[in-house]
Amino acid sequence: MPDIYTIPMHMSALAYLICTLLLFLRRKDGERSRLILAHTCLLSVVNRVLRIVCLNLGIASSSLVSPTMLILAIVMVTIDIIYAIEVISPRLLNFKRTLKVCSPLIISFLIYLTTRLIGIEYTQYGTLIDMFPSANHFDVLFRLSLCVVICLSIFVLFYIPYTRKYNNTNKEWILRYTAIIIFNNLSYVVILINSSSITHTLYLYISSFSGLYIAYQELFVRLIDKSDIEIIENATEPIRYIENKDENINNAANRSNRTEVHLLFCKLDEYMNEQHAWREPDLSMHLLSQYIGSNRTSLTKAMQYGGYSSFHDYVAYHRIREFCCILNDNRNIKIDELFYQVGFRSRSTAFVHFKKQMSMTPSEYLKNLSETNKLILLKNN
Repeated sequence: MPDIYTIPMHMSALAYLICTLLLFLRRKDGERSRLILAHTCLLSVVNRVLRIVCLNLGIASSSLVSPTMLILAIVMVTIDIIYAIEVISPRLLNFKRTLKVCSPLIISFLIYLTTRLIGIEYTQYGTLIDMFPSANHFDVLFRLSLCVVICLSIFVLFYIPYTRKYNNTNKEWILRYTAIIIFNNLSYVVILINSSSITHTLYLYISSFSGLYIAYQELFVRLIDKSDIEIIENATEPIRYIENKDENINNAANRSNRTEVHLLFCKLDEYMNEQHAWREPDLSMHLLSQYIGSNRTSLTKAMQYGGYSSFHDYVAYHRIREFCCILNDNRNIKIDELFYQVGFRSRSTAFVHFKKQMSMTPSEYLKNLSETNKLILLKNN
């Protein structure tokens, strides 16, 4: 067993470590999903290293059907779901939705913690089959319920809203990812039923292959197309009349450095349109200046040169523009969901900016969408 189990354990730990480093180093080439997957791989590294240490020290590891191991399995399943949501529908997850996804994990952990505090003992069992004769005991029922959560949680993948507007994945990737996760979970159930050295070793290979395959897909196959929203002169954009632009230009820069400010504004606009940076809810002037390689003062002048009164006005313009583009293509999408997709954190803030830029509410805009061909462009690039 040391040869067929410990050697692949070392190899998989090393492979996961390499994937973690690659995903982290190339996180800016992708999206927030790449950083989530990097943390998943890191957890796999830690898990394997701890098991290697236990093997070397002769310490018996916890049974797979112990509450702690089952809750750890729910943690991994939850992260897999969060990663898939972030890939399929970027920025869909806010704090409230993340809590909903994590609710089975949170509830399971709180129940386990409470039962331990009140003194409930959990009998040691080797497999699920060993527990069935005592199925009327609470500690067994609780662990069986954790197994049900592990099996059923994966079906959340089938209810993730998918829109082709984000060209960062396709239905083929969704099917492949769902299949590999279901296969991995079924393999885990097998070792819960039959905890032999052979099944443990086979599961080690299967789980390692599944994780490394997903990391490979993220790094080399799931290429993210940055041109999903083209900036075309004939595209429909929000109405945003810029008043006193000459005055803004004079306030932003004098004649001697106007060319420099113009180039910086072009660079800023190019970065925003290529990276779709406005989708990042936490985007700030500080982060944007780092991405552009400039400073806050220069960026402020560049935005004023472009006719924007503030950083928030500039970012909101891009968010509202994408909001309108998506709504034009899919009028059945929920307005609140769409606001979160384009980067707004707050519904009320989104409505304020929409009313300011469009001179109407989102509902009014949707009602009059048939007349959007009468809208004029904000800018002539």
